[in-house]
Amino acid sequence: MDPTLLKTMYRAIALTKAFNGRFVALKAEGRVPGPVHQTEGQEAVGVGVCAALGKDDYLTGYYRGWAEWIYRGIDLKGLAAELLGRASGICGGKGGEMTLAYPAVGLMSCSGIIGGSIPPGVGVALAANCLNRGQVTAIFFGDGAVNTGAFHEGVNMAAALKLPAVFVCLNNQWGITTHIYDVMAGGNIAKRADGYGIPGVQIDGQDVVKVYEAAREAVARARRGEGPTLIEAVTYRIGGHSSTSPDFDFMDLEVMGKFKARDPLAILRKRLLADGIASRQELDAIDRAVYEETEEAVGFALNEPFPAPEEAVRGVFV
Repeated sequence: MDPTLLKTMYRAIALTKAFNGRFVALKAEGRVPGPVHQTEGQEAVGVGVCAALGKDDYLTGYYRGWAEWIYRGIDLKGLAAELLGRASGICGGKGGEMTLAYPAVGLMSCSGIIGGSIPPGVGVALAANCLNRGQVTAIFFGDGAVNTGAFHEGVNMAAALKLPAVFVCLNNQWGITTHIYDVMAGGNIAKRADGYGIPGVQIDGQDVVKVYEAAREAVARARRGEGPTLIEAVTYRIGGHSSTSPDFDFMDLEVMGKFKARDPLAILRKRLLADGIASRQELDAIDRAVYEETEEAVGFALNEPFPAPEEAVRGVFV
């Protein structure tokens, strides 16, 4: 793999960790008006998939998509302001984490509804197909979405029309307090692709290189006009569902510990050092730089004004 790309992915994972972790702390201080969903240990999925996309490609996602937003180059100060509900946020302080959109980097929508990213993602892929621009849409969702009608209808339509889409399931194994394998028939998300006649692959969601390789193949297939692929990236939720439901005493701490020991940043750091692609000093410098970038963005956002009251009804159609 290209050494520059590997270091770019390292920086994106490190920045996601720093930025998301800072907002987890800000939420605990009561500074964030909306929820904050922790992404610790799950950053490789968004980074690896987005690294395989072209700059003109699209994505739709959900509230745990911080890695995708950051890798695509979303304005960090504008993102911080948005998450803090400020007027200078990328959605005017109205979207927050749950309903974010930033078409400038191809992020067409996020949804707080389980499976809510899938129908608009299929719509974006359909539009790109009709316009014949060769663009691919990555559609991100969690494991809880695979039991919804939106998942089955969306995958069915994309497969039937051979749309240029990549369905990316971030399987962190937990939907709030429900374990996915207690409520999902079949026991394997990737195999659900068989019912729609498309490829389904299950990958190690902790290893960004493996994620990238699977996504690169899926994106190339979609761009050739051969239709969608379903990628199941297996990872684990470290902690509770979100800031509004932080408890995790119901989870298997031994399993959590095994995944935590295989943190995506640590895995990639070890690879970069072993292959002589980067030195410890270089990687340490990246770690310091993303911390400083995070603090700068947060410092900016905390000093920005809240939207004027009349903004509450602007852009609302009834």
